[in-house]
Formats: sequence, structure tokens, C-alpha cells
Amino acid sequence: MNIRRSTHHSLATIGIAGLALTSALASTPVADAAPAPTGKLPAMGAGWSAVTLGRQGMLTMVSPTGTHYPVLKLGADWNVEAVSPTGTRVLVLNYAGLRPVRKIVDVRTRSTTLLKGSWEEVRFSNPSGRSLIARTAPTTDSGSLQRLSLKGVVQTNYAGTLHGLGMLPTQNGKFLVSRGGTGRLQVNGNATGVRVRSLPNPKGFGLCTPQHWLDANRFTAACLPTNIRRTDAQAFRYDIRGGAPVALTSTLSTKGALMFGYLDSWATPTGRVVEAASSCGPSRMGVVNGRTVNPLRMPDDSAPLAVVGTSVYYFNGSGCDSATRSISRLDLRTGRNVVLAGLGRDKQRVTSVAMVDARR
Repeated sequence: MNIRRSTHHSLATIGIAGLALTSALASTPVADAAPAPTGKLPAMGAGWSAVTLGRQGMLTMVSPTGTHYPVLKLGADWNVEAVSPTGTRVLVLNYAGLRPVRKIVDVRTRSTTLLKGSWEEVRFSNPSGRSLIARTAPTTDSGSLQRLSLKGVVQTNYAGTLHGLGMLPTQNGKFLVSRGGTGRLQVNGNATGVRVRSLPNPKGFGLCTPQHWLDANRFTAACLPTNIRRTDAQAFRYDIRGGAPVALTSTLSTKGALMFGYLDSWATPTGRVVEAASSCGPSRMGVVNGRTVNPLRMPDDSAPLAVVGTSVYYFNGSGCDSATRSISRLDLRTGRNVVLAGLGRDKQRVTSVAMVDARR
């Protein structure tokens, strides 16, 4: 079983996704009255999102407060795959034909560029998003990583990236972390593609997938136990400079509903927040209280997109067979949920979403 969680969500599909942490605390998001957009996009950063709305795929930039900035009507079957760290470029994908078709949309000029070639997964590089990182092998889980120009020209092949799951570029753009062909996490130079070092697996764990940056050098990773009788994934803290990984969630309870363990961990001003995993359905968020996890006030069919400060951004409609309906923000200080886009705020559902977040 692989742990795979991308920065974009189309029809709410996640690898080891949700844990059914059912709770009486679950609440229904409400819609705030957001100010009307001026038509000119302001500077964008963490907490912004790129979404497609409705059957005609209206590409829209959504602010952390829910203000909508319509960009371009893409048409049916187009979904957001990735958004650049500055929010100025959005990669959109159409799977309706025999092969996936990708375009890059400049959200300020509303111009589009066809991305030539076929890859399993594509994302923008950090920090400017002026290049792309792509995983080849469209029909298998074993592929290699490449750096591309915005027109799809291969600039660099990353050495030893047989699996290449995770594709986590450093925030300064100098290095790339992924799961290498050895089964360990590895660090490659972004300019040359040369492997700089391999990082050790935690004792008793393997098949780690990088998740998000904690700071300039440290990141979190979700790892699966090597003992096939165990099912609990755990989150660890890694340093790209080397050294042993540090467990972040292994002391927490994994009994009963928590048998699938944890995918990620964030330190927030209101306490430590973790993402719990299951074999199917929504991955759930909770606040650590000793060795237990108290579920956050989120609907049962929701799953996280990003944690920024004291806000958890998530989408609704993340069941095994359900479609995305909306994206919302939970304020960890007040417990209040606000719908930012989709049903509950608009007359159309959100069909795909990617967050502007250079930490992922």
C-alpha cells in the first residue's frame, strides 16, 4: 500500500485517505458574505486556492476570506492539477481523451499555454513556479522525475528517482525530496538532478512519502510499518541535511478507529494538529491531547487541503464514492467553519482544487 496525497484534489480522491473519526463535534460550515472582487488580483500566498466551479469548469482564484476572482471558463472535464507558489500560474488537466491534456493558465493575463508531453503527475517548482517537476510512467507507480520548462521541454532528469513519490521541492528551489528507487527518501539537486544524499528510514518503517515543510530544512513524512501485521502509518520529522528521523505521532493511540495511524502533523498556535488515515474515505484532523486525539469540528465527509496558522482549509465530499462539493476554512481558535467556494456559498459545486502553498 502506498501513501499518496497530492496538493490537488479532483473528485476528492486521496490515497490512504480518511479516518472515520466520527464525533458529535462535527459541524456544518456556514457561508460568509465576502466582498466583491475588484477584478484585479492582489498578491497571493498561503491560504489562497485555485478551483474549478460547475459543469463548465470556471477557473476561479479564491482568497482566504472567500473572495472570488473568476479567471477563465475552461469547459467541461477540465480540472486544476497544481498552482504555482505565487498563485500566478495554474496547471489544468483534461482526462477526457485517450491521453491527458495539460495547459498552463496565466491568471493575470488569462492566457493559456499547451504543455506538450504525457506524465503521471506534474507540479510547479519552488519558489517562483517558472519550471515544472513531472513524474513519468503514466501506467505504473514506478517512474522517474524530470524538471521541465513551462512548455514541456525536459531540462533535467533526477538521478535515482525510480518511484519519485512525493515530489517535494525545497522552499528555496535548490533541492528536491522524493522517495527514491532504494525505497528511502532522497535529496536531489534541482539544478543538476544529481542525488545529494539518501535519508534513513525510521526503525520498523519504510515506504516514506514527504508531506510538507516545517522550515527551510525540515519536513514531515508519512511512513508505513515494515511489519505486514501492522497497519498504522506514522508521521516523522526529517532534515534534508541528514540525521535520524524523529517520530511525531508514534506515541499516540492507534487502537480502534485509529488503527490506520497518521499521515501528518502540524504545530499550531492552538496546539498540535494531526491528520489521521484510513484505507478509504476522508482523512480526518484532530488536536492532540496527551495520547489521544480529539476530532476537529469538521463535517464527516471532509479532508484537509492545508494548515496555515490557525486555519485548516479542507474540502467537503471526500467519501470513497462522493464528489467534491465545496472548500471551507476552520478557525482553530473559535471552531467556526466558513464555506469559501462551492455548494453552501455558490450555486455550483467545486469540481477540483489546489492550494497556493510553497510548503507542499
